[in-house]
Amino acid sequence: MAEALVVVFAIVVAWLVVLTVAVALGLWALGRHNRVSTAHPTAAPLSWLWSPSTPARLHRRLRTAAAWVEPTPTGTAHDHLRERLVGQALALDLALVRASGAPRRQRRPIVRRLGGEVAEVERLAVRVHGLTRPGDVAATGWPSADPTVAEHLADLRHHLDLLDAAHAELSDVERHAGLGDPPDLPEAEPAVRRTVIDATAADAAPTSQPATG
Repeated sequence: MAEALVVVFAIVVAWLVVLTVAVALGLWALGRHNRVSTAHPTAAPLSWLWSPSTPARLHRRLRTAAAWVEPTPTGTAHDHLRERLVGQALALDLALVRASGAPRRQRRPIVRRLGGEVAEVERLAVRVHGLTRPGDVAATGWPSADPTVAEHLADLRHHLDLLDAAHAELSDVERHAGLGDPPDLPEAEPAVRRTVIDATAADAAPTSQPATG
């Protein structure tokens, strides 16, 4: 009888250990999924994975935007922009966590301002994501806390504007040098086409010789 109780106790303990490990792994996976950047832990609660609150929704938008611009393992020429943008997304996420604990009257204007900066991160993420040209530029470090997030975003926007302008100027140079696709010529008007066709037919018609008696 005692041996049977020991076996039952051992089985129960084993099941408890397995259950504890499974729960711990599940919480770890959820916590990792809740991160804005997979390489950096987040202070956002797990409930923000599904919560309809404004800070939670902004947190999920930051996760999506950061996923678009996470630096790739192979490296690209614009990884320094990707890292800076992810760094600002992390800073905004922390600000959202802090704002969510503020009194309601103070929280609303803060969250409203942060919402505008989250929208700016999303716009910049789309632009950075479009810079898919491969390269071997080494990654830079994370930006410091100063200047503010808004100033970092403005600097990133200015950098992207300069890149767009440079690409447009390069396209103009290639087009003038004849390296680009030839421009489409406008189609001739119907009256002009008829005139050309009539003239061609007249040139091709044989000339009749006068009869000799």
